[in-house]
Amino acid sequence: MKRSIAQLKEWFRRGKYPTESQFRDWLESYVHKDETVPVSQVEDLPRLLNGKFSTSRGESVEREAAALRLKFDRHKEDADDEFEKIENNRQALVAEDERQQGEIDAQQAQINTATGQLETVRKLLHSGASWTTVKAAFDVLGGNYSSLWALANTVKTFLEASDTSDATINRWQELESFLQGITDTDSLTGLLETMKQEIGTAYLNDLRKTADELSGIPATYAELVERRARGGMLPGTLYRITDYETMVANDPEARSAGHPFDVVVMALDEHTLSERAWAMHSARDAAGYFGKSKLEAWQVWYCLDNDDTRFQWADTTRGKGVIYRLIDEWGNDCPYDFKNVQFKRCNTTGDFVDNVVDDADWPNTHYILSPSMNGQADMTADETDYKWLYTFTYLEQMQDVRDASLINEVNADFESAYYNKACNCNEMQAYYIGEFIDDTTFATQALNNIVLSSYDEENGAAVKMYGNKWGAGCFNMTFHEHCYGNSFGVNCYCLIGFKLYYNTFGNECYNNTFGNDCDKRSGTLR
Repeated sequence: MKRSIAQLKEWFRRGKYPTESQFRDWLESYVHKDETVPVSQVEDLPRLLNGKFSTSRGESVEREAAALRLKFDRHKEDADDEFEKIENNRQALVAEDERQQGEIDAQQAQINTATGQLETVRKLLHSGASWTTVKAAFDVLGGNYSSLWALANTVKTFLEASDTSDATINRWQELESFLQGITDTDSLTGLLETMKQEIGTAYLNDLRKTADELSGIPATYAELVERRARGGMLPGTLYRITDYETMVANDPEARSAGHPFDVVVMALDEHTLSERAWAMHSARDAAGYFGKSKLEAWQVWYCLDNDDTRFQWADTTRGKGVIYRLIDEWGNDCPYDFKNVQFKRCNTTGDFVDNVVDDADWPNTHYILSPSMNGQADMTADETDYKWLYTFTYLEQMQDVRDASLINEVNADFESAYYNKACNCNEMQAYYIGEFIDDTTFATQALNNIVLSSYDEENGAAVKMYGNKWGAGCFNMTFHEHCYGNSFGVNCYCLIGFKLYYNTFGNECYNNTFGNDCDKRSGTLR
């Protein structure tokens, strides 16, 4: 029979001699592995089973999840339709802007023509022309000058009257002198000039005002933030941020080049701006840095808030909002403003540099590692000797660091398409990190720190930097000289390449270096 633990311990103490019955009771006090344990003997099991998630409840949750997914999909479709309508409206506004500009130009041409005709009348008045000749000149001026013709006719009637006729006033030249004698402001010359300036002025001002509104209501960043805070935005209205500048904070290996352009956003309601935005040339770009760029073709994703829980590089002190995706007119697509964001690359030494990329004529290829990549593949970065490079960089002997996405020139000396590939159709997905801010962990978008650079001494501007694709989570890469047609999977990082093209990499590729002319390979490398 079952005995208490205390009783069993007493029987089996040192010096005791348990009996057969005591051994039997000891065995019967415990459960054998071959025996089944009754549910009632498992501590707290009935209560736990009673609290188990029921099948019906699980099915209900699945139905709710499916309904939410359907609702989300519908909302996404509606949002896409709305964005399409917005784009169509924008195009219509641009067309209307062009049409009204045409009217302005036509009106200005009429004014220029009328100015010439007024000069003809003035010369006739000085030359002593006949009344018939002057009347014909006034007729040419058209309906806009009917009041002036009436004035001239009244003066003629007055002068021809018997009580005012004077032999000394017998020429139109003397008539002008007579009118000038009345008052300077009412002289015929003054009247003609005044009427010339007033014709169409109000209409032209209205057209120019409409054109300005089509380009977006100008506002500084601070003014737009204040307008949103007080609910003063007009739904469907475009606002042009005239002092936007890309800022970079919280990342010692990145900075902004500070090239200005304006950002245009649309109000969805009194307190909300769409994050689908546009770019426009800025009056601040006096040097014409973006002069050859088609900013009107750019697609921009912009957040008015300097939210460092969403964007790791957001400047919460000086920022003017964050561009977190930009597609330019050449199909280059990056999750940040790649026209301004630059990454640090240090002068690098080691076996890879000596045996693969060492070339006295191309010192630009020695700037490979950033500080966070230092020590990779037996390479060492001199963190005191560094350059700031764009995501797509054109380098010539390190003397001219330019954004290759702005060049897109071809070399007329080479007819082959091979030599005329520029910077286009590169696509990069976002890279997220975990950030611990104010006792909370956020999935925060960070800068990818990926650099491609090229300079072809033989072919001049043929940078051959196109058709590369990076999956989600790719970061810390440097590729020099003709990097094109490569595809990288998810979470690839710390990759170094020299003349790398037409390769396919799987997921989780990291800490690899590739030498001269690596091409047409595929696989997963670690």
